[in-house]
Amino acid sequence: MSQEILAYVRALVHRAQNEGARRIELSVKDLSELLPHAEAGLYRQRADKPMKPAGWVSPGALRRLNSKRKGDRAIKLLRFKTDEFNTEVFFCDNLRDKEQETIAAGQAKEAAKAALEGSSV
Repeated sequence: MSQEILAYVRALVHRAQNEGARRIELSVKDLSELLPHAEAGLYRQRADKPMKPAGWVSPGALRRLNSKRKGDRAIKLLRFKTDEFNTEVFFCDNLRDKEQETIAAGQAKEAAKAALEGSSV
């Protein structure tokens, strides 16, 4: 079904381009069927990026981490595979950039704390 809608939307876009139109009308039903496919494409793009191995985790611990329970907020990560730690995890972001973001956020937090302490004196 979504392939037909995609072909329909593509035809609308081509027609609009040929006529010089800047807008097209698309029904909410058609758009609601296309959005999950577009979102899946975004996730696939992120997953297709080159990734570096982070280590090995326990699948049960990973499942608990992804659940919404309050107590499970961290998991143990090993550098090698064992019988229990048999699920490999990867970094998909640039670690150097993320580290710089963390440092900048920490500095901003410290500056805000210092400003609060200075204003309360």
